[in-house]
Amino acid sequence: MPRPAPKEQAASPARRRRWGPALLCLGAASLLAGAEPPPLTLTLAQALRTALEQNPDVHRSLLAIAQSQEDRRSAAAALKPAVQADAQGQRLRLNLDTELGTATRGGPEIAGPYTWGIAEVQASVPVFDLTLWSRWKAARHEEATAEARAKEVRESITALVVGQYLRIQRSAA
Repeated sequence: MPRPAPKEQAASPARRRRWGPALLCLGAASLLAGAEPPPLTLTLAQALRTALEQNPDVHRSLLAIAQSQEDRRSAAAALKPAVQADAQGQRLRLNLDTELGTATRGGPEIAGPYTWGIAEVQASVPVFDLTLWSRWKAARHEEATAEARAKEVRESITALVVGQYLRIQRSAA
């Protein structure tokens, strides 16, 4: 059996009076939220610290340094001695009837347990591999280059911030 559709009711004047002040406060709050906050007063040290902490170029340069350090470590690791070890072992019990293919009379049915093992150790040292040496030297130079670029980025940001700070101080005086 279908349900009857609910009757639409218009908002009563009492209901409108109750929500009116709340909507007025909400509208005023949204206007105040759009207003600009007062300017922030910073010292030169605070401005520099904020600029260096929040600048994406500084973060990129720090990531480049970390990547070049990891590349250098990887290239240096290829020059170091390497040791590799392997070990295997097994414990066996044999059913003699199965192994021989026929029943054994008067003898044991099971032989063992037998234990055997193998251990292997391998060591290698790159004695004369010029590609490894050149890769390590190139990685060291890349690390130095990344550090120099990071220093350049920090110095350029510092120069910009100091220049802007001094202009603002001059215009305020």
